Amino acid sequence: MSLSDFGKNISFNKNRLKTSFIIGAIACLPVTGFIYGFIICSDCGNGLQSVPGRSFLGIIYSFFTLITIGKPWTNGGAVMTSTNLRPYVLLTLIIVATLTYILLLKRNKKNGEQGTF
Repeated sequence: MSLSDFGKNISFNKNRLKTSFIIGAIACLPVTGFIYGFIICSDCGNGLQSVPGRSFLGIIYSFFTLITIGKPWTNGGAVMTSTNLRPYVLLTLIIVATLTYILLLKRNKKNGEQGTF
């Protein structure tokens, strides 16, 4: 197998790629907001007893991030300062779309569909 034959066996399914990108685009803002809210909680404490409080704040910040399109308010909106999460939203989009593409690929391989990618 020569180097010129390397890319010839790869076939992309455009529908699978579009589906994974759309799912990633829909999920990237809430996922980034949840992670940010889960991490930002300073009054939640440590250990397992802090997980419900951090999860609740993560859910709130997922809505804040969705409403403000990547710049959620700091301090729950009391002070009008915001944190720019847009670079992390792009990173989350890439990660979620890649994971969705891999899951779709594995599911289609189980069903017997041909194709490398």
